Amino acid sequence: GGGGSSGGGSSTGGGDGGGGGGDGDEDGETPLLDEAVSPLERFQRHARATNPIFLLAAKSAAAVLRRLAAGDSPDAAMAPYPGPAWEDAVPPPPGADAAAFRETLRKLLTQSWLLLCAVLAPHTPAASSSSSAAAAASCMFASAALYSRIVGSFERRNCSLAVASPVEEYFLAVDAMPDGEARAAAEAVTRPLLESLGSRYRTHCEGVGLYTGQALLNHSCEPNVTLLKPAGDDEHDNRVVASLTVDAAAGEELLNSYVDVSLPLAKRRAELRDYGFECRCAKCEREAAADSSRPPPLPASPAAPPQPQVHRPSLAAAAGGVASLAQAQAQQLSAGGAAPEQRSRRRLK
Repeated sequence: GGGGSSGGGSSTGGGDGGGGGGDGDEDGETPLLDEAVSPLERFQRHARATNPIFLLAAKSAAAVLRRLAAGDSPDAAMAPYPGPAWEDAVPPPPGADAAAFRETLRKLLTQSWLLLCAVLAPHTPAASSSSSAAAAASCMFASAALYSRIVGSFERRNCSLAVASPVEEYFLAVDAMPDGEARAAAEAVTRPLLESLGSRYRTHCEGVGLYTGQALLNHSCEPNVTLLKPAGDDEHDNRVVASLTVDAAAGEELLNSYVDVSLPLAKRRAELRDYGFECRCAKCEREAAADSSRPPPLPASPAAPPQPQVHRPSLAAAAGGVASLAQAQAQQLSAGGAAPEQRSRRRLK
């Protein structure tokens, strides 16, 4: 695979999967217990509808069974999968009831395990056999505990993978063919597909993988390695390649980033809580210190008090007032009184 970010992050309740139930396939049309569907198809439908990690965990469970059947002890066969149990590997979402969330995960895992048992059981040594291999293999079917450890190992340590579109590679192979009847026949098939797909033919494929070396990489928001393969490397050799992005001294720890390091501090830390820790790398500590040293924002200015309303009479009202004043002055003059000259002038203003 091409390689991607280290670590898991549950797809239950979001991302690729969703924490739905298990009554039907991803389209909700065919019941999981439809007898017309093979046990393998029922298991795959449940995985696609709940958590695609189950698909990869099933292959690991089959590999464990092969080792048990070959005579390995359960501890030796399960050594690559230290756990923890799936319900302990996924932190509950903020505000969720932790006990209820873990119970939901246990139910989903038990459904997946029961469907997987129907797939694997016919291919294991007979339970009636007296061989130690049969007895060891039976531990896989005694409970969902070992399967939960396998799923939890992927959840905590899986690497997101991306490889180039095989459709695009097919089109490129046709383009590289020499002119002739064979190329013309191939283009007669690919041309309508290319016209209908448009740019979507370049859509890459995504998945997950579990790699011992990659899983040992711790996180830093200032990583010194990238898991993107160099241009020109074979994308189909099932390898993850860690390349240095900066010079590293001998003995210096190699660090990968589990999240987009361009995100702000609060967002990075929130996403990293899905991995069960709060990042305190050098970058996070610097940004946290810078945030704490900033002066608090000034309080908002109080609202200005309402201005008293000034009554401005209309021109008609003002004219009426002048006429009334003139009439009063005339009455005072006729009565022998002095006209209130200054007072009237002030009032007219």
